[in-house]
Amino acid sequence: MNKQELFEYFETPRVLMAPMAGVSDKVYRSIMLEHGADLAYTEMVSATGLIYGSKATLELLDPYKTEDKLAVQLFGREPHVMAQAASMVQEYLGEKLELIDINMGCPVTKVVKKGEGSALLLDPDRAQQIVLAMSNEVSVAISAKIRSAYTKDNPVFLEVAQALEAAGIAALGFHGRSRGQGYRGLANRAYLDELVKQSTVPIIASGDVMSASDSLDYLSRGAKAVFVARGSYGNPWIFKQTKEALQGRQLEKPSLYERIACARVHMRRAQEEGLNPGRMRKISAWYLKGMPEANMWRSKSMKAVSFEDFEGIYKELEAKLEVYARWN
Repeated sequence: MNKQELFEYFETPRVLMAPMAGVSDKVYRSIMLEHGADLAYTEMVSATGLIYGSKATLELLDPYKTEDKLAVQLFGREPHVMAQAASMVQEYLGEKLELIDINMGCPVTKVVKKGEGSALLLDPDRAQQIVLAMSNEVSVAISAKIRSAYTKDNPVFLEVAQALEAAGIAALGFHGRSRGQGYRGLANRAYLDELVKQSTVPIIASGDVMSASDSLDYLSRGAKAVFVARGSYGNPWIFKQTKEALQGRQLEKPSLYERIACARVHMRRAQEEGLNPGRMRKISAWYLKGMPEANMWRSKSMKAVSFEDFEGIYKELEAKLEVYARWN
């Protein structure tokens, strides 16, 4: 999509799967898309890694076999490097590339100390130059994801947003926590209200989207879309639940059988795609959260070392479904 097409895309409220480091691989995205996500983002991809030909970095761009559209999030600090990487992404994905997002919110120290991620909140001029450089190299829309501030007592999001909009940004993701907060406390929704009033581009709200009602609150405040991140952990149904809620309907909670079945599909796709089975430990634990005897099952998942181990866990679980169904 180009900038105008993205504006039109957001005329309908959208529920997006957020970029999540170490989580949103192609299998994870495929599950979320099948459960109603309008668009799924890659985990953040290093622009420098792409330019230096890192195989592991390039593999982050690989779409799942049924994934016909993909949003890619890049991180870096040098405008010319980000532009070159964006061009590589567009060439690699071709028509499957929907948009490129710039990570300006990652709070992780190893990213920030290089001047990347949320460090760009302290340098609006550099952030602006990155957008301009990338826009000159690719035909797809460029968006960015920011936080409210670097330090909690000094919100800078309005200044940064103005700089990005002046550079021609097509949409802006907004997380109402500072870099210093990380993921602690609650995202400040009043900041979103301020940003929506100022902005001329679609705002994608992020932070604490754990249920359909959270999404509806953000959308009622003027956001054109929401990013679902941690709310999707073991709960891909959140996307359909949100869309049903937008229509004034309520979707039933998934049954225990559906949760186990989805975990199994996730696991088998990971195996088919040659992913490390270790990635399934936390994924499986998320699906099992809140189940009867959940601590025991999650402990088993965290100790699993092979896909066969996970299959055994799910078979054992299924044998107890009739009993557990009375607990649900």
